[in-house]
Amino acid sequence: RASERADASGADFEVRSVEGHPAETLISVASDEGFDLIAVGSVGMRGPKRFMLGNVPQRVSHHAPTDVLILKTA
Repeated sequence: RASERADASGADFEVRSVEGHPAETLISVASDEGFDLIAVGSVGMRGPKRFMLGNVPQRVSHHAPTDVLILKTA
């Protein structure tokens, strides 16, 4: 699990559950709390869909107030 690996590496992280549209919620929380980085998975970024702004990683990468790391998850 990612959180176990981050903990073992000494990385500072927080896990929480927040209701709402995924991209909008990630952007809002990151902005409100001054996050340094948003990490999202690449699920759903295949074929023509990866060029559309509607998917979560794409929307976050274009509108986030901070750096975004898109991890290959599939």
